Amino acid sequence: MNRIIVICVLAGLIGCDKKKTQETTNGAGLGDVVAQQESKNSPSDSFEIIKTEYEACRKLLATDMTKGIKEHATKIAQASATGAHKNELAKLTEAANELANLKGEDIAEARLLFGTLSEQWISYLKTQPALAEDFHVFECPMAKGYKKWVQPTDGLENPYMGSSMLHCGSKSDF
Repeated sequence: MNRIIVICVLAGLIGCDKKKTQETTNGAGLGDVVAQQESKNSPSDSFEIIKTEYEACRKLLATDMTKGIKEHATKIAQASATGAHKNELAKLTEAANELANLKGEDIAEARLLFGTLSEQWISYLKTQPALAEDFHVFECPMAKGYKKWVQPTDGLENPYMGSSMLHCGSKSDF
């Protein structure tokens, strides 16, 4: 008799777990659930890498430095070349590769290439309003090449002019 009760209880628990699994997956197989989770994570992970590395490049240029910029640009290129949005980020990948291939430590050239990178990053962010909410857009009328950039804080730090005119510029739209 005790065996029958234990078997019934176990059968009920197994049935409950099976029902929860079906509710969780909404009829999708485990492979489908894993694939859905990976597709959700990959763009987000790529976005976070691009966001972090772009900001590192911006900060270096704002402090008149180029050392390390190639490594940050390489990480942007790698992150933008993978994941679900790689086709939409192809021009960003190209711009990041150009910055990563900077010859020497010519800060003027680095700033021009960062401008191209910024143009592509801002172009992508325009198509992703939810992602763009994390950024403030600024514009420098004196910059050569593309004049806008984005940063996570609202305290203007100009990567195109660096320490000579760190606060030159104004808020802008995407």
